[in-house]
Amino acid sequence: MEEKGLKKTSIKNSLWELISKIVEKIGGFIFTILLARFLLPEGFGAYSLAMTVSLIFISFMDYAIDGTLIRYVSDALGKNDNKLARGYFNFIFRKKIIFSLIASFLLLVLAYPLSMYIFKKPFLFPLLFILGFYILILAIENSYSSLFYIFKYTKGKAIKELVKQFFKILITIIVFLSVAKVYYIEGVLLGLTLTNILILIFVFFYVKKFAFFLFNKEEIEKSDKKKIMKFFYYLLIGGATGLIFSYVDILMLGVFLPEIKYIGLYSAAVAFTWGIAGLLSFNSVFLPIFTQIKENNLEHSLNSVLKYSCILTIPIAFGVAVLSKFILFLIYGEQYIGVSIVLSLMAFLIIETVNGSFIITIFAAKEQPKFTTKITIYSLFINIVLSFILIKSLLVFSPLWALVGAVTATLISRYFALIMLILMMKKKLNLKLILGDWIRPLVASIVMFSVLFLLNNYLIKEITLLMGISEIIMGILIYILVMLLIGGISKKDFQIFRGTLTRQ
Repeated sequence: MEEKGLKKTSIKNSLWELISKIVEKIGGFIFTILLARFLLPEGFGAYSLAMTVSLIFISFMDYAIDGTLIRYVSDALGKNDNKLARGYFNFIFRKKIIFSLIASFLLLVLAYPLSMYIFKKPFLFPLLFILGFYILILAIENSYSSLFYIFKYTKGKAIKELVKQFFKILITIIVFLSVAKVYYIEGVLLGLTLTNILILIFVFFYVKKFAFFLFNKEEIEKSDKKKIMKFFYYLLIGGATGLIFSYVDILMLGVFLPEIKYIGLYSAAVAFTWGIAGLLSFNSVFLPIFTQIKENNLEHSLNSVLKYSCILTIPIAFGVAVLSKFILFLIYGEQYIGVSIVLSLMAFLIIETVNGSFIITIFAAKEQPKFTTKITIYSLFINIVLSFILIKSLLVFSPLWALVGAVTATLISRYFALIMLILMMKKKLNLKLILGDWIRPLVASIVMFSVLFLLNNYLIKEITLLMGISEIIMGILIYILVMLLIGGISKKDFQIFRGTLTRQ
């Protein structure tokens, strides 16, 4: 009975999370397209580098505190202990305010030396200064938004995301239509700050409707505080290394490449890749569910999630890889086609990012973040060393090859982390993966990739919009046919997909 209830909750929340992700990613794509086309590679590169630097100051702390908030408040609510949940929320949220203020202050103070002495790009200074205020508002808003996951009210998150994307795009369009071109980037960043202030106010009053009891004062025992902080510090270290892991390529390119436009080209590929990965990732939805599910059902539940995740992520990664030139031309314009080889390589991060996030969620649900933290630190070290070697050595040939070096280093280090996570999960949590659920989609995707690759290189000389859409449809049909032939998709799977879509 408990498993059925959790399954129903999981499906319902996943559907609303899907709606939220679709709204977020469609809004994000529109926003990115506006930036890429109006700012052009050089301006887009400046924006991307400034945003990357600023997010490093706040995102790892954001990840750690919000992850701790979801973990412990969900656990208390699962035990029907509202008093304990209120105490957890009060204690953790106070920490969030303190750390957010510190991060914001540090960015404001370091904006000038970072711009002038580290990156040697003076134009970054006003951008980082504005972002010092932006990250403070963003961090507080993210904590309130965590309550949507804690209370399994992802419908509310979808509504919030719709409002946020609407205002973000609207204000950006107003900036491009009314502000002088030389101040485009500053205008966009101020617009983002204003948007987040509006969303913070909206979310605060929204969550108080269903989580009102959390906002009363409540203290917890010292032992609970010690336990929370231990969990938090492991997530903090893991979040910091994970964040640098995500951005080390752009940071190093920002230091070594003299021309900012190449960072813009690289960031365009990054934005598309993370957009797709984010659309397919539901780890925040599953953290409260994995936390409350019984131990003997955990392995089955994880493998079920990963099975359907692999059915989607693996062919999408191969599809993006083979159609990278068409995707860049369609979304960003002709000026970005030159970076198609980077997007082709980067596409395979979709598989690692999405499926790795589910495995990391299992460790968090079992209060074992120290293992994922250690793996992330080792992988980060590999990434930094490889990035330095490959970017420096390939930059001799051309900036484009330096971009290839950066993404190659990221791929190697991230897949090292995924393999270690799988091995550690088996050793420490006694949870095994069903390899067939990974291999069958891989085989079908390779067949699909091969057919489309041969078509594009020997038969089709120019990809038009109609031809690109036709290739996507052809690729989907080939993948489904091969999956049916090798037993990767069954009649039961189609029934589950159909039932999921009609259950609402």
